[in-house]
Amino acid sequence: MKKRWMIFISILVVIGIAAWNMYNQNQKQQKATEDILNHVQQVDEVTISNGEKSMTFKGKEATPFIESTPLVHIEKYERTDRNYFEKEPRFIVSYKVKGKTLYAVELLQLKKKLPNDWLNDFLMNEHLLVKWQGYPMMFSQHEAIQRLVDAFNAKEK
Repeated sequence: MKKRWMIFISILVVIGIAAWNMYNQNQKQQKATEDILNHVQQVDEVTISNGEKSMTFKGKEATPFIESTPLVHIEKYERTDRNYFEKEPRFIVSYKVKGKTLYAVELLQLKKKLPNDWLNDFLMNEHLLVKWQGYPMMFSQHEAIQRLVDAFNAKEK
């Protein structure tokens, strides 16, 4: 009888810890969302890197590459979605305010055909997914990111 109670208590402790971690992650994400919404107009630097090379745009030069409303349409990046994309990002884009990173996004390369069309709104050029770095969320706003990738690729040539 005592062994059953110990197992039951252990299970409750594990569930409690998991719930607490989810709560903290959710609070952290809400704070980050608030920070982005409050400070997106103050972004003064955009950096794009592909692992080997990077480019930084500052001040007025960065303006065309900043989404005015980056969080208009976001969705949860599910575990099942991960199977369709490369694990390592093709590009990482960082948005900074006075040298401090406000937020960053990863551009993940599609590696196999998607079984349904619901992710198409989140794909850029039909093969790159814009994912919020550090959070399981994907963005559908990526016109400015597309311009940034085009500028990066043009400079590479």
